[in-house]
Amino acid sequence: FNSEKSGKWCMTDDKNDIHQGFAGIGSCRASPLPTTPDLVYQFADTNGWSRDPGLRITAGMMHAPMYVTLSGHAGRHEILMGKYKISSGTLVNGRPLYAKVNSENKPQFLYNCIYTGEWLMTCHEKDIGHGYAGIGSSRASDLPTDEGVRYLIADKCGWTLDDAIQASGSEVQEVQVRNMKAHLKP
Repeated sequence: FNSEKSGKWCMTDDKNDIHQGFAGIGSCRASPLPTTPDLVYQFADTNGWSRDPGLRITAGMMHAPMYVTLSGHAGRHEILMGKYKISSGTLVNGRPLYAKVNSENKPQFLYNCIYTGEWLMTCHEKDIGHGYAGIGSSRASDLPTDEGVRYLIADKCGWTLDDAIQASGSEVQEVQVRNMKAHLKP
């Protein structure tokens, strides 16, 4: 995540740390992207912060479906079912954004939540930056079609698992993504 206070990039293994600005690895200076080539990272240990010039975050490529079709749900938020198309060049949380237009000619979105890494579906573009949704995946994943991903329906009481929902992809293509994985560069 990017610290609102310092503009530095931070990594943590606990999503609760994000809101408090805690991190175990962080960039030494502010940067618009975590993949800036000359950006040096540091790590925290019992002795404080130590710079590690070999630690890098790299941009990468992944194979993603051009279309994602979600089916199987009837009832509340049923309008979010259907065929979503990848929005070329648009990333949310380093993953592709998918969009479709529903039967009422209104846009809908399938995106990767910046807070949890889960896939969410919404009728409102403004929801994307806040992690709001009517339907969401049960766990974080690189793609909404990854094996084992199940979907939940939002209702007034919380989230309910709907095992009838199926996600399938078609016309796989290679897309640029941001891999938030640090590695030592030789």
